[in-house]
Amino acid sequence: MKLGEWIAKQRLLILLIGILLLIPSVIGIVKTRVNYDLLSYLPDTLETVKGQDVMVDEFGTGAFAMCVIDGMPMKEVQKMADEFKQIDHVKDVLWYGEVMDISVPTQLLPDETLAQVKKDGFADRYLAQLMKIPEQRIREQRKAAGITQAWEGVHVSGTEDSAYYYST
Repeated sequence: MKLGEWIAKQRLLILLIGILLLIPSVIGIVKTRVNYDLLSYLPDTLETVKGQDVMVDEFGTGAFAMCVIDGMPMKEVQKMADEFKQIDHVKDVLWYGEVMDISVPTQLLPDETLAQVKKDGFADRYLAQLMKIPEQRIREQRKAAGITQAWEGVHVSGTEDSAYYYST
């Protein structure tokens, strides 16, 4: 008897075995917890872990992520932003709807709003990507509104006269 014929005749037995094998798989999926903090697996003496600790001590957060979405209706982007806010340990979700009503075309940005988003840490390049306009246009509007770039220093722990500088 060929293997194919045997499988065809024993199809109910094979289906039962398949279902029985799915049970431990489902239990494993349900019981497995994923730790997304990869640094928790690394030794505390590693420079990366030390740097993360400095970032948390100095800035109150250790990391950020950026998600650029193109060609999606604003209502769908709003739903996605709301989903991001539900993720554990997500502190802030900055998107167009936070600074402007989504009914306002993305190519328009009042000077007051531009000043606020710059204070909130939005880079010219990021704003340009959000608004789908050239970065130069944002830069020109920012300069015309008198919003200038500044460099701020944050003391680096464990040193006497050194600082980490960031642009505002």
